[in-house]
Amino acid sequence: MKVAGRHRLEVLLAVALSAIVTPAAADTLVLPAGVLPRSGPVPVVYQLDAQLTGTGRLSLEWTDGAGRVVEQISMPVALVGQDRVELSIDLRRAVVARNTLRGRIALPGHDGQAQVDFVAAPPASGWAEYQVIMWQSGSAARYAALKRLGITAATLTGLRGDVPEQELRPRIAAPLDADLRWYPENIATDFYSPYHRYTPDHPDVTWLWLETLRRFRIDPADPAVLHRDPSLSDPVWLDRTAERLRQTVTRLRPFRPLFYNLADEPGIADLAAFWDFDFSPPALTAFRQHLRSQYASLGHAEPAVGHRFRQLGNGAAGNHAGGDRPQRREFFRLG
Repeated sequence: MKVAGRHRLEVLLAVALSAIVTPAAADTLVLPAGVLPRSGPVPVVYQLDAQLTGTGRLSLEWTDGAGRVVEQISMPVALVGQDRVELSIDLRRAVVARNTLRGRIALPGHDGQAQVDFVAAPPASGWAEYQVIMWQSGSAARYAALKRLGITAATLTGLRGDVPEQELRPRIAAPLDADLRWYPENIATDFYSPYHRYTPDHPDVTWLWLETLRRFRIDPADPAVLHRDPSLSDPVWLDRTAERLRQTVTRLRPFRPLFYNLADEPGIADLAAFWDFDFSPPALTAFRQHLRSQYASLGHAEPAVGHRFRQLGNGAAGNHAGGDRPQRREFFRLG
């Protein structure tokens, strides 16, 4: 009988406690969308899961990726048929990129909790101090170790155009976790570095350059061999590259990269190979326009460059010597 009576008492206590313990509510914390600038106060909304009436207290704790407590706020609240509490935090207090905000509100019949993570942008664009940039990518743990050695920034390749959110966030996660600045590389390497560029179909980065040399050895007189592909004067490619850069800067500007890199190892041909060429129609058209803007005639131009050119009516390049590269190229036509 004693055991049964004790069990009955425990059941009654459990029922009584369940009546006075309020389950945690599914509240949310709302911040402005995107990366937040460290320029001053930003609004914070503690959103309750229902409209409530009563008095209580809201507690807010802001911590960062370095394990620091940045700020703690405790304030009384009095609600009358309301479902939100508005306040603000000063982002000038942020010192690292990764940050977390946790909130809790206690009201009669309501015990709510919420959490939100956010990224605080660097305080200014560019940099004023010496930067040590790691070109090879790595994990957050590797970046953290490198940062302890003095590395201050990272390189991220392939971030070009209007990068989708689901692709961008994982790509920048590791340097953000280590609180490293970064820059996007190779935004337009297909335009500026086609003769020294990796592609899945051609792992040898110099394949197009080697193919050009092969064609030149077979037929040095073929003018198409010396048509850069794509031409740096091609208006379609220029517009395409400008639009891609505009989209890239618009997308990444909130993160304030160190700078924007158009291409790794660019060149007219293969890096600094002693064979810069482009006799394609777009290049010749642009060259003629430049000459017309600088010189009234062929006779005025020759003294300026110290060479006597031949005027070529068909718009082709002049003769050249054989071998792996032209010894001299002559082209000058104003008409």
